[in-house]
Amino acid sequence: LGRRRRSAARRVSPRRLKRVLRLLEDAGGALRARLASEPGATRDALAVERRNAAGAVAALGSASEHPDDVSLHDARILVKKWRYTLECLGEAVPGVSLRVVRPLRRLQGLLGDAHDLALLRDVLEHPASNAASPRDDDELRLLVGRLEMERVRAVRRFQRLSAALV
Repeated sequence: LGRRRRSAARRVSPRRLKRVLRLLEDAGGALRARLASEPGATRDALAVERRNAAGAVAALGSASEHPDDVSLHDARILVKKWRYTLECLGEAVPGVSLRVVRPLRRLQGLLGDAHDLALLRDVLEHPASNAASPRDDDELRLLVGRLEMERVRAVRRFQRLSAALV
C-alpha cells in the first residue's frame, strides 16, 4: 500500500500536473486557432454538437419512457458525448451557451448512479441463490431489494430532471 501511494503521488506531483495542464491549454489554443482559421470549421463543430444534442435528447426521452438498464446506460453515454462537445466548444468558440452543461452533468451522475446500482444488484442476485445458509440468503435478498429501491429513486430523479430539460 505504501509503495502504491508513493507511485500515485509521483504521478500526480505538482510538476507533472502543471505539465499536463500546459499541454491541455496548448491543445485548446490550437483548437481555437484552427476554428478561427479554417472556413466552415466552426459551422462543422456546431453541427456535431447539434447531432450529439439530438441523439442525447432522443435517448433521454426513450430512457424516461422505458427506464430499463440498457436504455438508461445508452442515454448516459450520449449525454456524456453531448456534454463534452459543449464543454469543448465553450472553450474554443465564443458565444456558445453552456447553460445546459450543469443539468447534463447532473443527468449523467444520476444515470451513472442507476447503472452502478443495477450492476451491483445483478452481481449480488446470483450469490443470493447460492447462499451458504437461509439467513445469508435472506440478508442478500434484503440487500438486493435495497439496491433496487435506490436505483428506482435515481431513475425517478433522472426522469424529473430529464422532463425539465427535454
